[in-house]
Amino acid sequence: MPNFKTALCLVPIVFLAACTDSSFDSLSDSDYDTGGSSSGGGTPKSSILQCPSSCTTTSGAPVNIQVASHCDAARSYYNEYKLAVQQYGTAGAEQYWDAYEQTADLANEMYSSFGCKADY
Repeated sequence: MPNFKTALCLVPIVFLAACTDSSFDSLSDSDYDTGGSSSGGGTPKSSILQCPSSCTTTSGAPVNIQVASHCDAARSYYNEYKLAVQQYGTAGAEQYWDAYEQTADLANEMYSSFGCKADY
């Protein structure tokens, strides 16, 4: 039973590593700032997401579902990044920024190609 609990605890860590294209081997002490920022704080980078807030699946208006879901996912990642900055500081939140940046880049490409309007 203890092995099962340990496996359950590792699942979110492995999922995060897969989503951020990092692995346990690629993480090193140099990836994290050991100075004052490890206690949290700092100014988060500005959002790079180009989708307007009306381009979302919760607005009730007809939207392109694929674009809206990618925009929503990018917004969610950006919120996680801002929380990570508060918790771990700007240097410790870089992996969260990387996940956000990848998602936002895809959402921006889709938005520029298709816009928010429904494709039906």
